[in-house]
Amino acid sequence: MHVQVLGPLSAARGERSVVLAGQRPRDVLAVLVQRRGHAVSPEVLLDRVWGPCPAGPSVSAVHTVVARIRRALGAGAVLTEGPGYRLGIAQVDEDAFEAGCADAREAAAAGRDGQAAVTYRTALALWRGDTAYASVSDHLVDAERARLGESRSRAVEDLCRLLLAQPGDPAAHEAHALATAMVRDHPLRELPYAHLMHAAYRLGRQAQALAVYAALRRRLHEDLGIDPGERVGDLHRRILRHDPGLHATSAGAAPPRRPDTVTRAGRIPTPLTPTVGRQAEIASVIASVGQGRRLVTIVGPGGVGKSRVLAEVGARLAVEGEVGYLDLAGLGAADLDELADRAAVALEVGGSDRPAVDVLVDAFATRRLVVLADEAEWAVEPFAELVGRVLRSCPGVQFVVTSRVPLGVAGERQVLLSPLACAPEQAQGQDVLRAPAVRLLAARVGDVVADPRFSDEEALDLGRIARRVDGLPLALEIVAGHAGTRSVGQLLTLLATPLDVATTARSAPARHRTLRDTLGWSVQGLGADARTVLLRLGVFHGPIDPDAAVAVGGPVAGDVDAVVRSLVREALVQVDRSGPRLQFRMLRTIRDLALEGLAESGELATTSARMRHWYAQRWRGQPRSDALIEDVQLHYDDYLAVLRGAIDQDAHAAVAVLTTLSRFWLFGSLRGSGVRWCTRALHAPGLGDLDRAEVLLLRSMLDKTDQDRSLADLVAAIPVLQRHGGGPSLVSAYMGLALHETHRGRTGAALAAAGRAVEFGRQAGAERLADALGVLAVVQGDAEDADGIAVTVAEALELLRAARSSAARVAVTSNLAHGLLNVGRVQRALELVDGVLPLAPRVGGSATVDFLVETAGWAALGCQQPRRALGHFAEVLAGLGADAGRSQYGISATIGAAIALSLVGADAAAPASVLARRRLQLSGFVPPPLIRRLLGGLALPPPGTATFEPDQPDPDAWLLEVVAEAASVPEAVGDGRRSPDAATRAGQVVEQGLS
Repeated sequence: MHVQVLGPLSAARGERSVVLAGQRPRDVLAVLVQRRGHAVSPEVLLDRVWGPCPAGPSVSAVHTVVARIRRALGAGAVLTEGPGYRLGIAQVDEDAFEAGCADAREAAAAGRDGQAAVTYRTALALWRGDTAYASVSDHLVDAERARLGESRSRAVEDLCRLLLAQPGDPAAHEAHALATAMVRDHPLRELPYAHLMHAAYRLGRQAQALAVYAALRRRLHEDLGIDPGERVGDLHRRILRHDPGLHATSAGAAPPRRPDTVTRAGRIPTPLTPTVGRQAEIASVIASVGQGRRLVTIVGPGGVGKSRVLAEVGARLAVEGEVGYLDLAGLGAADLDELADRAAVALEVGGSDRPAVDVLVDAFATRRLVVLADEAEWAVEPFAELVGRVLRSCPGVQFVVTSRVPLGVAGERQVLLSPLACAPEQAQGQDVLRAPAVRLLAARVGDVVADPRFSDEEALDLGRIARRVDGLPLALEIVAGHAGTRSVGQLLTLLATPLDVATTARSAPARHRTLRDTLGWSVQGLGADARTVLLRLGVFHGPIDPDAAVAVGGPVAGDVDAVVRSLVREALVQVDRSGPRLQFRMLRTIRDLALEGLAESGELATTSARMRHWYAQRWRGQPRSDALIEDVQLHYDDYLAVLRGAIDQDAHAAVAVLTTLSRFWLFGSLRGSGVRWCTRALHAPGLGDLDRAEVLLLRSMLDKTDQDRSLADLVAAIPVLQRHGGGPSLVSAYMGLALHETHRGRTGAALAAAGRAVEFGRQAGAERLADALGVLAVVQGDAEDADGIAVTVAEALELLRAARSSAARVAVTSNLAHGLLNVGRVQRALELVDGVLPLAPRVGGSATVDFLVETAGWAALGCQQPRRALGHFAEVLAGLGADAGRSQYGISATIGAAIALSLVGADAAAPASVLARRRLQLSGFVPPPLIRRLLGGLALPPPGTATFEPDQPDPDAWLLEVVAEAASVPEAVGDGRRSPDAATRAGQVVEQGLS
């Protein structure tokens, strides 16, 4: 059966396409498609499709609708599994589209632009309309529809970029047509305008290109009160000067990729307008950093512009060094562990099962880095403790922090940020406009009023407004937001009630109270819809996705999207361009006021429920993907906030959000954080048996420190999952069980569990089946089943073509290569690893990549490439740091490094082999066949030889240093240093191990 969701929902039996008649059958089928691979109980279907209506229909209505679907699509369309229903074996066009986009991105990343363009065209051709799940009730598919729409938009943008990199008019014409449609459908999305401008210029239509820029500028001014971003502005300037480079290269975005290990300038929030009157403070902060001050705190009242100064400082510092950015505004009351976890996510530091504070210290111990931290006052005590720990242990790290109050850490230098200076009352005419506060007000009025010209009387009024709000930048920007519909004199009239905005007060209550006056004036002046939406948006903690703003901000009488844009124009909602897509954001002071108003209105509970629904549904039933990881990375604070509330109020939603977050935690090696949240969720009130089993499974997958508890969680979860027909979850459960058994040396039990994972994988879809086959390959390799593994690898590689996620392709291929190594197929293993190593930068510093790189090391070792092997092992050891002696990957890399050092005749080979054996003995880890064989042939140093003793100060640093040094020597150099006996002996070790 074929199911089409990229347009009107329909299905096909053979050659016949069937559109289900009736809303209920379409809605039920949509829910089953979204949860494909899972059994859905009639009670859940009743609640989701019919809604909570105590006097309404019973589950018999669900059975009737399922019968209608079966009559229309065949008996196998919907299967009965346990107490629920599951979609039968079906090919869904969404899966083909997402897999095609993943293939295209990888081809583009590898420089195969022609192939990438063809693949994008094929994927986009699957769409049969502009809206996914058309004809399905909106509340069932709002998150899914938004996600697929965004994926389609990015695919079109990437295709335009590829076309504009190709010579000739046909490619430019195609890009022009695609970009024209995107501009029409997404008028606030800037990148399509850039592509349309570039395509028009390529076709000799410079006037049209310039007109497109003018249209974008006008639209952004009218809708958001902002100018185009720097990328589009730079393209505009290049078109004006007839830059010849526009005929050969794209002006659009680079291919999608994972960010660098530490957030760089592109991730630091960029002010949307020029900064006025802060050059002295910016220079003071930069000078302090340049002088080596370890902690500089920008102190000042709320609304004074601390975040803007921090962004300007970050942009300048990033030109010369490594800069990381940490936004603390969404944390609320956080303890040290939560704060450190958040810092690890924001700074993109691959973690481990150890406390996140230790992970951060290890990651930055030898780095030179400036960490920018915004709004520390919301977690001042734990943040001060974290800063102190890092500063004591990481001599190359400096902090630049904004806070309403100092941190109180030794060596802290404070830079006080006061409100902007106002013009004195006796100033006259145009002299008023020279005061910094008035210059800022005039500039912001100019953002919403085209080419403003102020008379002498209007200049005096601007001066009076600035004095009325005591030069507070946030207040000035809010007032200017109303200039689109009011004259300067009317703005002054609106401020008739004096505002008590303190300029030097330090106590938080006073600052909050006085700023509340300014904000309250602006909020009270809003229309009913705008005020309602603003209050509802207060539930968000971090960047706000425009689709989420519409879903959570509504319903209201008018157009929610238009209302949100009006709030941006009035400076009550900010535009955030720091990520790949335009987002919105609320300043913490405005958010707090909005939350208070929302609570007073009695809408806090219902608005929070809409937000829970959005995040619970956004990735429900979806496999891991690059888009999922990017979304969680960007909105991590809101995912955690939703999870925290859902644990207390909606256990089922909590499990859905926890499942999404667990994919991110596994991806980023933040397993310790995940284990803590899973343990907390297990105590959620109202947690049913199935939900509890799902949480136990998640904790087992994340828990690498307590193997006994991990196994016990699996044993407890599997019977419940089987009883409820949890197909994809059973795949994960039996995969985990198989790995537990093989690591304990129980090959028969491991093969049985892996076989069960494959059995359930065949029902759950191509990607889950590929995962299961990867684990089966590992177990077959441990069992040295060369014939079985050949069949497994062939099937898995065929399925991987449909994988959406780089992490999935890397993980499965690593497992396949691992199994091949253990049956002596080293060359084939190296070929597989080489095929996915280019994807590693997009996957990040996670356990998935550690396993890939460690496997690459063993494959290179088996192919007689010891220097390359040492390079891979050094990468693993460097990433693990102090965890190298506790991690399975670190132990394996240590053993491989010792063998490779022997192969190149390094003096450090003997002590490295002692360290490797010691680590293996302490771990209890049963190594796979290849490592066992190689260990058996690796002789210990003779008596009297210097060895690496346990009391050496830092074995991890020593090993990494010697391995990296040996890896850096070319093969032709240094081999002569080893004795013929050593070389012969080392070569025999590998040959015997692989035979």
